[in-house]
Amino acid sequence: MSKPKIDPRAVPQPLRWQMEVLAQPTSSWVALCGGRYSGKSHLSILLLVQALGPVELGGHGESFRGLILRSDLEGLNKLTEMASAFIQVLFRGKARYVKSERRFYLPNGATLKFSQLGDEASATRWQGQDYSWCLLDDAGLIHPDLVRRVITSLRTSNAAITPRLVATANPGNRHSATWARLLSEAPKGDIKPFQSREFGGKTWVVSKSNIYDNHALTKEQRDDYIEILKARANGRKAVEQAEIYGNWDFPSGGFFASLDASRVQVPDGHFSSPRRYEWAGELLPLVNPQNCWLTCDWGGGMSPSWVGLAVQLPDPIVLADGRLLGRDSLVIVDEFHTATTGLSGDLDVEHSNGQHDTSTFTAGVFQMCKRWGIHAADIHLSKRIIDAAVGARTGSRCGSIANELAAEGLPWTPGPKGERSVGWSLMGKLFSQCCFPAPGLFVSERCEYFWATVPVLPIHRNRLDDLEGPDHAADAVRYLAMSALGHVGGTMVGGPMTY
Repeated sequence: MSKPKIDPRAVPQPLRWQMEVLAQPTSSWVALCGGRYSGKSHLSILLLVQALGPVELGGHGESFRGLILRSDLEGLNKLTEMASAFIQVLFRGKARYVKSERRFYLPNGATLKFSQLGDEASATRWQGQDYSWCLLDDAGLIHPDLVRRVITSLRTSNAAITPRLVATANPGNRHSATWARLLSEAPKGDIKPFQSREFGGKTWVVSKSNIYDNHALTKEQRDDYIEILKARANGRKAVEQAEIYGNWDFPSGGFFASLDASRVQVPDGHFSSPRRYEWAGELLPLVNPQNCWLTCDWGGGMSPSWVGLAVQLPDPIVLADGRLLGRDSLVIVDEFHTATTGLSGDLDVEHSNGQHDTSTFTAGVFQMCKRWGIHAADIHLSKRIIDAAVGARTGSRCGSIANELAAEGLPWTPGPKGERSVGWSLMGKLFSQCCFPAPGLFVSERCEYFWATVPVLPIHRNRLDDLEGPDHAADAVRYLAMSALGHVGGTMVGGPMTY
């Protein structure tokens, strides 16, 4: 049976912005950051073709060992089809694809494997092998720890080759914060290599693009795609900015579009912080059991728990920088969490360190409050809020987690139930009211876990009025906002039941 003819038109010419990236040194790692339909995936395959070339032209030649990873199967299949068209043209139809292995065997001895990467289990499909080139497609959907695991497999015995990582990423996805930090380090203006603190200090090339950079689209096609993206955004201008224009301003691209850190984040007012002076001495006297709240989202198992210590201001405060904190505003001054820290030193916001039971957890909450000169148990029970699920009869030694916590000396009140979207809406309103006379929701720079998660939480892929991602701090703050300020006509939302 004769081989099918390969149409050279299967490999379209690069766009102008793609050519700029292709012209960069092949020793640099590449991050293609941008909006939808900009041509990032197409460029990633062009970079693959470049790496398949001979060593003297910057490629890896017969030493090429490639790996293409994506979190979802449908997207992986699409990439496989795209790469196949390029590879069959490049090798004149002589490349062999083994479907059961998801691997190309190329006539020069090189190989290219395709695999899913969404969790720890999926990583075993390629772990233990060495690769000289890797593509992480839609990397904002892949946990940073799994990205780092990929990096450990980028190695080769050929001294003439520098292993290379290529990543595509969109703003507003579950793990896009890592790529946003990388983008923030990139030189402004022309594309050029730079050293980054992310992922071991490698040399990177970062390109930012959007649908208007894709000149291969006709105006009609572009307009149709934009209408699709606007429909998905459902009136959220922040989502439109992220997906159409590739805006990586996360406070505007994430779920909480109204969270402007320049207004919401306040200086650390603790006794030992040099920045306590920026409060003009007005915060510390207010940290007392009468004004304070504790709010908790219990994780349990592999998920971290989070507790925030908040002060509700009886009177307005003006910071040294002129910002106004209105009367009844909530200020989260400190946090305690059980999240683990990865080998890189970064906070793993999705996994518990596994070192806390109800006893040590309660001790941690007591210690947090003690730092501020107060005893947690002195805060009124109605102002100690926790997720209602801890009251479930799970068969623990005291019948429920709530009973165990109470037995350790710190009973809690269950947080308000109801639609999550109502709480998110209230939080968004409070964020938007920061620095105005109305009550706002402020958070200290001291709260590391909050700032690592809440501002970058993306909109839920299926429910536009909800969010997804590591929402432990967000949930606890939602309970707090609803309990303290979620009132209608003077009636507080939430019941009188306590644990």
